[in-house]
Amino acid sequence: MNRNGPGRVNIRHERPMPDMAFRMRAPLGVTLRDGTRTRVEDWSMRGISAPGLMDKDVTDAVLAIPFQGVVLSFPIKLHPADEPDFYEFREMNGRQRETLALFYRNLLTGKMASTADMITSLDTPVDLVPMGETDEERDRNSGSKTRRMLRSAGSLLMYVVLFGLVFGYLGNLAWQRLNTIDLSQPRFVAAIETLSTPMPSFVERVRIEPGQAANAGEILVLLNDPELQAEMDQVRFEVRGAENARDQVQSRIESIQGEQSNERAQLLARHQDALAKLDSRDFVQGRHRSLPTAAELANYDQKAAALEASGVLAQLRNVETERLQTLRLLRRERNNIAKQMQALNIRAPFTGTVSEYFVQKGQFLRTGAPIVAFESDVPRHVRGWVDDRLAGDVYIGMPATITFNIGGEFRDVAGMVTDLQAGVNPEQPDRYGSVVTVEATELTSDETHNLFTNNAPAQVALDRGLFKRLFGDDG
Repeated sequence: MNRNGPGRVNIRHERPMPDMAFRMRAPLGVTLRDGTRTRVEDWSMRGISAPGLMDKDVTDAVLAIPFQGVVLSFPIKLHPADEPDFYEFREMNGRQRETLALFYRNLLTGKMASTADMITSLDTPVDLVPMGETDEERDRNSGSKTRRMLRSAGSLLMYVVLFGLVFGYLGNLAWQRLNTIDLSQPRFVAAIETLSTPMPSFVERVRIEPGQAANAGEILVLLNDPELQAEMDQVRFEVRGAENARDQVQSRIESIQGEQSNERAQLLARHQDALAKLDSRDFVQGRHRSLPTAAELANYDQKAAALEASGVLAQLRNVETERLQTLRLLRRERNNIAKQMQALNIRAPFTGTVSEYFVQKGQFLRTGAPIVAFESDVPRHVRGWVDDRLAGDVYIGMPATITFNIGGEFRDVAGMVTDLQAGVNPEQPDRYGSVVTVEATELTSDETHNLFTNNAPAQVALDRGLFKRLFGDDG
């Protein structure tokens, strides 16, 4: 049967082949995996005849059926047959075979199916061709179902784990918010005192190097004031002169008094010897009064009284008093200068360690210039601030956790509140609250000096102990 004319399809009926497959002379399109496109004019439900596909990979291809201006395409697998240039269809499912069979029957009968029938043949869920699925297809579908079930179970497990993680994280955040009080602007604080110069002076010598320990009262730096030193030298010279002048006056007074004392002592000794030679009747008769030694002794006393009345000794004693007063004033001035010079010896105010020097040898310093930072050997601690709304919940002895960064890793140590002072927020002076001091309870003083950097930020969480309150110590 032939239908000629533009847009007509030429159909030629042939004798049945041995495999009962009628060959059609109608165009089909085949596209191979490498992109090669071939127009097929000779085909049947068993396969296609295409001389141009020799030496090509025909395992995976796409079959295109032109139908009323629409091209219906689906994947196929081809396999070379015993017949030359003929390739058999392999592993076609029911829908694919139904579509091709519908086109095939229409060509055989001369009746054209509607476009809707062709599309329905592709979408129909029922295998209209009397051919069931192969065992391989059934195994593949069963394996696919198993994989889908495993994927579903895996997804469900993942969602359960994710839900547990999120719920646990949020629950932990909520518990921490209820059970802890976070200090605001916490930082490490060291007991460092900056020592300054008491007066203009030069740095003469640094005795204790940075990082070395010193006992309380030990000299750290020696300062020198040339003007003060000159005053001290002058006063010392004047003190020595005043001492010499005092010694001269005192020597003159002692000389005069010594001479008188020696002469009278000799007269008194002779008089006592003369008295010893008298007996009792001489004393009764008053002869002891007429002894020559008695007259000499009386004479001497009269001369001594006359010398005293003349004012020589009195003048010497006045001079002595003046020179003693001058000496006392000079010594007082010397002591005052010595105290000022002692103040130039910068001493350790307490036992501790030299943190840093701000001066060098020979440098001139004005009054109040910083010289050295000296840290006490007491442990370093953390100081932070808490709002007045929470200040009532904080108490001395309250447990705390101190978190700090050391070498890029965060470390937690146990602590305890040791001091509470009312004060303002250092970052917001208009807000009032409490300044809280927390000390590490499980570190030694040396360990806090090594681990806690002065003025470095920290994190401090005060423990309210809600768990113990709710469940008791045994809970």
